[in-house]
Amino acid sequence: MLAAFIHSPEHRRKGLGTQAVWLLLAFAFRRLNLHRVYLKVSAESPSLALFYERLGFAREGRWRQHAFVGGAYQDRLLYGVLAEEFRRLEPPAAVLVTGNATR
Repeated sequence: MLAAFIHSPEHRRKGLGTQAVWLLLAFAFRRLNLHRVYLKVSAESPSLALFYERLGFAREGRWRQHAFVGGAYQDRLLYGVLAEEFRRLEPPAAVLVTGNATR
């Protein structure tokens, strides 16, 4: 299961999350030889879902009323990426700039 959050607003939208997730996936598939990585995203966070889609994750399902947050049930979206899918992806620009693509 993958969970990530960049707390400080001044550090967001600079490619740090992209780098972190890409490097984590590279480690998971190339070093740990995992077959699949998955995560859950709140259905209330469409921009976060899009972030993971841009990194190669595919939406695999919706868990209805999965989490009780702020007095109400919320849906969660399930995303996953397979090792074979990751191997076909090109590293995002934010990863290439730092030289950490580990291709």
